[in-house]
Amino acid sequence: MSNVLAIAIDSIRALLHKRILLAVIVGMLIMTAIVYFGLGAISHFVDPEELLEATEESSTEEAQPALTEAEQLQRAQAAQSQMAEILSVFYAFSAFGGIIVGIYIGASAVSSEINKGSIAMVLSRPVARWQFLLGKYVGAVVVLLGYCALIGAAMFFYTQTHEMGDIPALRYTPWLTFCHCLMIGSLALTLSMVMHPALAGVLAFFSDFSWLFSLIPSEGFLYYLSMALPSYQLFNVSDQFINNALVLGWYEVGMLTLYAFDLSVIFLVLAMWRLRYKEVS
Repeated sequence: MSNVLAIAIDSIRALLHKRILLAVIVGMLIMTAIVYFGLGAISHFVDPEELLEATEESSTEEAQPALTEAEQLQRAQAAQSQMAEILSVFYAFSAFGGIIVGIYIGASAVSSEINKGSIAMVLSRPVARWQFLLGKYVGAVVVLLGYCALIGAAMFFYTQTHEMGDIPALRYTPWLTFCHCLMIGSLALTLSMVMHPALAGVLAFFSDFSWLFSLIPSEGFLYYLSMALPSYQLFNVSDQFINNALVLGWYEVGMLTLYAFDLSVIFLVLAMWRLRYKEVS
């Protein structure tokens, strides 16, 4: 395992020195920050406390009866719902950035080493091909996890600065985002073993087969066969920011995590099998 750890550390260092990857990560973080401040400016107009204060002042000036507590609560909930919708947009944008980062890392992690010929130098040492691939994979996972952690911290900061209170979906959003990106990145890695990395990235991006479930009846052989196809729809939690009734429990989160890890391991094993017979010299 020392070989795997050494390759993983070197992979992290190499990924963080890739200008294209840094440009993608920094660009997505900058655009996320722009969206953050832009949505923050919009949410200023729907702040619940300011809305209630403006309502009370208007009622006083016009000598109208003050709103009842029920009406005030209803207006505050409406404003809170609008801010939750804004947070949902913020999540969707940041999750899209994570998918792009995951695809780039997965599609270029090994293919770039093969194109440069550096993999032949590594394999000339007492390092097995599966150790090389596993080390590269671990390094890519660490970088991807760091990106998702930054996005989670940004979303938490957004909710705290705008006093949105406790949002149940935010507890597991960064983790499910990581699982989502991990599956797509793992698929991009596997596809890059048999085709050009750019094509592998495009196919991985459009690899969600959730739409098949709406076309196939929920019974019979074809339905259960479709369950073997990649599906990422349940990892999209944007609607759960708006409707608390859709919030997942920890059991559901655990099952989704198990599904993501199983699928990622399958893709990794397929990539190892392909690399075993691939010409790298």
